[in-house]
Parts: sequence; structure tokens; C-alpha cells
Amino acid sequence: ESLASRIATSAWFRILTTLAILMNATMIGVETQKASVGERPALFQRLNFGLNVAFLFELVIRLVAEGKEFFISDERWGNIMDMALVILGVGSDIAIMVSHFELEGGSVWKVIRLLRIMRTLRILRTVKSVREFQKMLYALM
Repeated sequence: ESLASRIATSAWFRILTTLAILMNATMIGVETQKASVGERPALFQRLNFGLNVAFLFELVIRLVAEGKEFFISDERWGNIMDMALVILGVGSDIAIMVSHFELEGGSVWKVIRLLRIMRTLRILRTVKSVREFQKMLYALM
């Protein structure tokens, strides 16, 4: 078993991934509330970038661990959705970093926010992992 496989199947990896997804969902809610009163703290952009890096790392670990199974297993559509959301998230970060124009209120900002909200769909996949983790804990008790 490879190092990537051991990492990808470990309980702590799934827990950290779940926490990152929940943090992302919470951050989107807070950021949306702040934006409604005209605030766009730079901290949110930095946190979002950090989460995108974490999601990219998680995706690479899973790709290396699963190899071609990533694309042909029963989980393939969820995996492909994850990959698309990570790529779109990283792409939106790059668009924000290289743009020299104001995104506030514009259609580009709305698209980026929509893509970030779509990333929270990963929670649906995580719920299955959390249930499996709970079963493992009960089995150990």
C-alpha cells in the first residue's frame, strides 16, 4: 500500500477534509453577510486561497492513491465533481489575483461566489464518510 493510499484512507485525513469543507461553508455564509453591508475583508480572500490549496492537496492525494480507479469506480461522478470544483476554485483564485479590476458587484464576482457555494456540495459526499467513521468508532468501542 502506497503512502498516498494510507493517507487518503486514514480517519484523520477524512476528518480534516470534512473540517475544511465545513469551514468553507461557514466562511461563505459570513462573507455573504459582510458583503451585504458593503464589506469585503482581505482576510476572506486569504482564507479562501488557503482552503483551495488544502482542497487541491486533498485531490492530488486521492488521485495518486486511487490512480485510474478515481475515474472508473462507482464513486467516479462524485470524484469528477470534486475535481471540477477544485479546478474552478483554484481558477477563481487565479482570476482574482491576476485581475486589476474591481470585482465588487460585477458579474465576475457573482460567478466566483456561485462556484464557491457549489464547492459546499462536497459536504454531501462527506456525510457518507462521517457515517463510515462513526461505524469505525462504534466497532472499536
